[in-house]
Amino acid sequence: MDHSLGPICRRETLSEQVYLELKTALMQGRFPAGSKLAIRPLSQRLGTSPTPVREAIVRLAAQNALDAGANKSIRVPTRSLEKLAEINRIRSVLEGMAAASAAEPPIGNLEGQLVSIYGQILSALEDRDPHRASVAKMQFFLSIYNASRMPTLLATIENLWLQIGPYLNLIYVDMAERQEDEFPFSVLIDRISEHDSDGVRQMIEKRVHQEGLAMLRLEPGGAAAEETPDRSVSYASRPKAIGQAPVRQDLWNGGRHKDILGKLQ
Repeated sequence: MDHSLGPICRRETLSEQVYLELKTALMQGRFPAGSKLAIRPLSQRLGTSPTPVREAIVRLAAQNALDAGANKSIRVPTRSLEKLAEINRIRSVLEGMAAASAAEPPIGNLEGQLVSIYGQILSALEDRDPHRASVAKMQFFLSIYNASRMPTLLATIENLWLQIGPYLNLIYVDMAERQEDEFPFSVLIDRISEHDSDGVRQMIEKRVHQEGLAMLRLEPGGAAAEETPDRSVSYASRPKAIGQAPVRQDLWNGGRHKDILGKLQ
């Protein structure tokens, strides 16, 4: 896994820049769960003094994204299976709500953004680069939530992603390596362009539900298990998630699906 961090460009306050860089790295799972972080090496990699890194770590610890111990040790927290299940149940509701809002007109250039990112996902998979595919998938969904025009909701979703970023990255990378991710990204783009808010919400809820199931099949240390009896969860085989309304079948068989791939040419 690439843990590299890039030098900070001083457009905003240095403290804010460092915070955003570390926040993005944690959301993308660039630091595995349980890994130790040290202020001085981080500041050297970011090209800053230790002070803004320390300030950023305090903010991230307040968001439960880092554990800052009394002995000045800093760790990326590990999460119990119960905690992961709780977070994903909350994610299902909030991310479904954000996606439904994003699909309401006007959607601006959201469709074009998603088509471009989908192209990056396909390119990464074709190049057999699971880490790049993982980052692109996260960008895909966060772009939808960012278009919800609900900043408080977006901030809450990002806070949840901060807490499960290492695990989300694990399952995305694992899906890419096994070529098992069956999610119909192009159909979702189609639903958004048609302002099908209910369909979009249900697709996102189903996606988060499957991610939650995949996390529950992780080993206690956070690594993907080598052998599981039901490694691949087929969307078609699960018509609804626990506690959710039945999912419309046209969302999974293509329905009014347009050829998104043609837009990538």
